[in-house]
Amino acid sequence: TYDFDIGSVTYVSAPKLEKGYQDDEAAIVVVPNEGEDGKVWGRYPAITIKDGDHFETVVGCISGYEDCSVIFKLNYIADGGDQETLGSWTQKYDGNWDEINIDLSALKGKKVEFIFIVESKDNSEDDVAFWLRPRIVR
Repeated sequence: TYDFDIGSVTYVSAPKLEKGYQDDEAAIVVVPNEGEDGKVWGRYPAITIKDGDHFETVVGCISGYEDCSVIFKLNYIADGGDQETLGSWTQKYDGNWDEINIDLSALKGKKVEFIFIVESKDNSEDDVAFWLRPRIVR
């Protein structure tokens, strides 16, 4: 189900994370396209950010893809302006993942589009990564 040639994005309702941990919450599983400069991204429709909003997710590699080595980026466009980066996280298959919690209060009142990006770090072989439960918490 994963396309390593052109890249792919798959919704998985119960993903198996690094070291075989079976989660019971949904994930977006992404595979950058083939090559050293492999990349995959998704852009989401604008929402108006409220005071106290947070972006939360967990990022890492999918179980069984032991050569996974990627860079996650969360970018945004506020009110039709330039693309900016909220954060960047490097992940490799090591049994650990990053829990991300970003305060969005600085964007209060703005219409914001979020762009989820995953890039291959060195080589795209085995780069099967996840965004677990990505959401805006109010």
